[in-house]
Amino acid sequence: MGKIEGGCIESRMDFGQYPLTNYTFGTKEPLFEKDPSVPARFQRMRDEFEKIGMRRSVEGVLLVHEHGLPHVLLLQLGTTFFKLPGGELNPGEDEVEGLKRLLTETLGRQDGVKQEWIIEDTIGNLVAAKL
Repeated sequence: MGKIEGGCIESRMDFGQYPLTNYTFGTKEPLFEKDPSVPARFQRMRDEFEKIGMRRSVEGVLLVHEHGLPHVLLLQLGTTFFKLPGGELNPGEDEVEGLKRLLTETLGRQDGVKQEWIIEDTIGNLVAAKL
């Protein structure tokens, strides 16, 4: 793990960084937001909380190496919004297995070839007490 000294995070975690050329990129059908606006999204979330309780979600940080620097891969939604891959966990679903499922759904191959996602570590855990 890392520690904070003088406002900087010193990381002692080792992980593999692979060149961007190891990957192929394509396009999939566009993903659309469920809600027409931010207030509509928050209202839907309040309604769901009343029915099923706390929402659990995960996101993955995928690092690659390009031009001598690490890069974080982001998904582009629309023309101006970027996000980490991930999403909502199913009820009772384990975080690691859920992240693997979501990565496969979002980034997985479309030719049916199975792939194994390696989840290295947890970067953070946030619990929001109130909407």
